[in-house]
Amino acid sequence: IGIDISSAMVDIAASYSNCYDMALCLDVKETLSVLTRSINKVDILIAADTFIYLGLLGEIFAYARRVLQHRTYWGGSGIFSFTVENLDVSPMKNVKSESSSGSSGSSDGSCGPVESIGTMQYEPDELISGQWPLGEALQLLTSARFAHSTRYIHTLASKYDFHICDELDIVLRTEGTVPLGGKIYVLELQIT
Repeated sequence: IGIDISSAMVDIAASYSNCYDMALCLDVKETLSVLTRSINKVDILIAADTFIYLGLLGEIFAYARRVLQHRTYWGGSGIFSFTVENLDVSPMKNVKSESSSGSSGSSDGSCGPVESIGTMQYEPDELISGQWPLGEALQLLTSARFAHSTRYIHTLASKYDFHICDELDIVLRTEGTVPLGGKIYVLELQIT
């Protein structure tokens, strides 16, 4: 099943008849809600370049746990794989900072520090009962994308019974000439 919030992307996915059984235009929460009520089993969930638009991920992890809570056709547990912009990269280099003259970057070629913008409301339980500040879990970057910390992802994985099978530093994309640091995670649900 291919799912995207963009109808144009869904049309493209639907044109690949040998890749997807179906292509749906839904947002992430709608998708996971539908999948938890479906009679069809889902063995693998992949969210590529998705979480940068979502911010808090606790509800997504909870849905993923429910969707994958069965034995897969290969007899194992469900797999949850996703990418995030990495808040831990020093100093991220994900957002160009504008100087007062209007030029980007700094003299050393870096793009400057990540800046948080805006304010976000969240439920204390979402950040594991407020054990640490929101800014240490995620930040809304000046690019209007979210970056997530490794600690936040590890905490959510543990809370929702996922084992981290793999965690790789990657370049998610390049904007201009600046590589954007991120991570790809592969988690396996621990069925008890």
